[in-house]
Amino acid sequence: MEIREGCRRCPLFQRLRYFLPSTVDKKVTDARVDIVFVGEAPGEKEVIEQEGFVGASGQMLNQMLQHVGIKRKDVRFTNVLKCWPKGNHLPDDVDTAIECCSSYLEEDIKGAKVVVGLGALALKAFTGYSGILNRRGSVYELDDGKPFICTVHPSYLRRIQYAKKKERSVLPPIVVEADIAKALRILKGEDWKGWKSIPVIPYPSQIEIENFLNR
Repeated sequence: MEIREGCRRCPLFQRLRYFLPSTVDKKVTDARVDIVFVGEAPGEKEVIEQEGFVGASGQMLNQMLQHVGIKRKDVRFTNVLKCWPKGNHLPDDVDTAIECCSSYLEEDIKGAKVVVGLGALALKAFTGYSGILNRRGSVYELDDGKPFICTVHPSYLRRIQYAKKKERSVLPPIVVEADIAKALRILKGEDWKGWKSIPVIPYPSQIEIENFLNR
């Protein structure tokens, strides 16, 4: 890997051997893609295999991509942070880490037409906002004019599936799939800048989901 000026200031500097660059399908020779998915940080399995989203969360993401009609080989995977945080715990000074990795991230999304952020860290890195559950499904315009779609990270869906909560407090994967599907709608020419904001229901009931889809 290339050690850049920002790396030495990063809280994860001592973990450079766990570095993971952005990845596309190994069978694809043309690395130019229209959609880039940005997660939070690589996991240990991703670093070992040197490919993004190949762990349990990646398998869930694969299923959602298949459901909305996006082929894994047609997208790029990357993360806000480039090195695996030990134990998957983000550093305390995460703002500095975001800043130090920013040059890599700028290169990762260069040439893409749509950026999909997975999780709170991606939302923070691209927009400065917090509150992913209230903002998921929103589309923001980046400084270079690209649309940025934010939604929750697949790892969040995995956690709440195993949590003992009432049905209403569980975010269905179909809601996240609808967020991801917006990337295809944009590529097909929909005027995303004209999309109106709608009240966000973080934990919709089955009836609320059906009513939304019917609309």
